[in-house]
Amino acid sequence: WGTVTIGAVKFLNQDGCRRCAMINIDQDTGKASNDVYACLNGFRSHRGRIIFGRHLSVSDTTSGAEGESRCLQVGDSVTWVK
Repeated sequence: WGTVTIGAVKFLNQDGCRRCAMINIDQDTGKASNDVYACLNGFRSHRGRIIFGRHLSVSDTTSGAEGESRCLQVGDSVTWVK
């Protein structure tokens, strides 16, 4: 994916976001397990990495009317462009 626009704000897609290892720690016992990674690896693996999300950066070319808010809000439309 190349860019994504959320509301009036345009973002550049940087790369896949790898999942934090904390999800493998049982919060009650403190013991580590690879069960969650093993499950995610079945459908979230890309080039040997488990991808959970996307890293985005605000595009310098974001335009809008002067004074227009660049805040994201629940319900904003999301448009991906390849």
